[in-house]
This record gives sequence, C-alpha cells and structure tokens, in this order.
Amino acid sequence: MSVKLIVGAPGVGKTTYAQKLAQENDGIVVDLDEYRKAAPTEDIAQKWRLDAENAAHSFEKDVYVVRTLADAKERAEAAERIKADETIVLMTSPEIAKKRVTARDGDDSKHEAITQWWNTFKPNSGETTLVLDEDIIPEPEDEEHGSEDDAKDSGSTESDSESAEEPDEADSPQYTEESIAELLEQARLEERNKVASEYATKIFDSNFTSSALSRGIDEERLSVIRAGINPALYVGEGGELKSDELNAFFDALAPAQSKRGPSNHAGYRNSTPISGKEHGKAMAEEFLNKGR
Repeated sequence: MSVKLIVGAPGVGKTTYAQKLAQENDGIVVDLDEYRKAAPTEDIAQKWRLDAENAAHSFEKDVYVVRTLADAKERAEAAERIKADETIVLMTSPEIAKKRVTARDGDDSKHEAITQWWNTFKPNSGETTLVLDEDIIPEPEDEEHGSEDDAKDSGSTESDSESAEEPDEADSPQYTEESIAELLEQARLEERNKVASEYATKIFDSNFTSSALSRGIDEERLSVIRAGINPALYVGEGGELKSDELNAFFDALAPAQSKRGPSNHAGYRNSTPISGKEHGKAMAEEFLNKGR
C-alpha cells in the first residue's frame, strides 16, 4: 500500500492519470470532484476530501491524491500531512494544457490559471516529474468540474488560485518558452533513465535469483548479496544480460565464501577489469571486502 500525491497545472491530466493508476492497481483516487457529486455543500465536499487525505494510509489499497499545488512549500506541506510515499508532478507545455482545458470546458477561462501555475511553480527535491506530452483531451467525466477544482484546490482548504494570485516576483520564476522546454526535456530524460533502470533491475533480478539458487545459495544469504549489487553493471545498454560477468561473479564468490575468515581477498580490487569475466570476479571481490 502506498500514498501518491499527484499534482500539476490545470489541463495536465491529473485526474485521468490518477484514475488510470487506480484501475491498474485496484487503488483509490481522492479527488474533490467525486466528493462534490455526493456532498450537499461545497464546505462538506472540502471536508470529506480533507478527511480522506488525512486517512489515506489507513486504507488497505494504494491511494492517489489529486491536487494542483504549484507552490513548493504548500506541496511539501501537503505531502507531509498525508504522509505521501511519492509526489508526482505532471507537466506538459502550457500550449497543450490550454488546448485541453478549452476542449474540456468550452472556453479559455483556465488559461490564466495555467500561466499562473508556471509563474508560481518551483520543484522540490525528491519529487518525481513526468511529462504527459500526448496531445489528448481528458474525458469530460474524468474532470467534470475541472475548472472549479483547479481554482479551489490547494495544500489546505484555501485555493491555489488565491495563493498564486500575486506571486512574489523575487521568489517565483517567470518561465519563458525556452526555459519551460528545457525543464520538460530534463523531466523526459529523468523519466527515460528511471524506466531504463527499472527494466535493468527486472532483467537482472530474474537471472540473479535463478543463478544463485542453482548454486545452492540460500534465500537469506541471497538477499544479503543482492542488496550490495548494482544491477546496471550486469545489463547492457540494449537491455541484454551480461551473462559472462554474472557467472564470473558467482564463480568467484562461491570459493571465496568457503575461505572467509582471515584470508585477504585483495584479488582484483585494485586492478582494472578488461573483460566481462574479470569484471565479474572484481565485483565479487569488492562485495566480499565490503562485508569485512
């Protein structure tokens, strides 16, 4: 179970993205729209949303909390309040966002809010940034009251539009078209690197476990060994497993483990591997020396 805070400018597709994740993981979306449909008044809808956010970790499912939250401080405070395991900032270019809200709402009343979001936005360390570049229009039912939501959403019960109405020019960056493009490209690169890392880990783990068990390494020892290894060292740029290096790692590890004690496994530690097998041996020696 986890709690994810999903934020972004109007029209970026927050609700659509959150609902997609919830459907894939049998999770729950906490979004003011849903409470407005059932609540008799706006104040009660706001209270229900706030109560759900504060109780997010008590649900036995993944929870996706949808907010706007351009202000870095408000975003950090909201993440701390709901004990978010991850804050995901969704981005797209202002042009695409404005096109989406115009198609969704039938007017351009949210265009200024999109510009204001960028004028207020600052990234926080540790946040995940995703770029939703696809020129798609969120389904109306996904963001039925998107215009009202984006105007009233915030880290507390106050509105983002109020807090961002007159941003402090000294503290708030005024993004240009070029700087936005640069920020989006940086986010795309981070996303590609994250996907590549996750793929490498998946490829490595499936082969690492089978190789270790086939060599008689018990699961407890396996978990200790796995914690000290960087999967990226054993997976090529094309996603192929470096079998020679992995096999060499285990071949060097097995006899070395039987001799653990006073012996010094200096081996390849200070040498420069010139082949896959030598590299695997060096990694095994490095791992063994770390445990001393």
